[in-house]
Amino acid sequence: MVEIELSTLRGRAIYYGVRVALRQGLKEALEDFKDS
Repeated sequence: MVEIELSTLRGRAIYYGVRVALRQGLKEALEDFKDS
């Protein structure tokens, strides 16, 4: 399923969007943790 999705442009866009969102969320969480 994942391999098929990644072969389509839409699937790749979603995949990278999720990765970027996760990375951003992780960064924000770490900054919040440092501040407190």
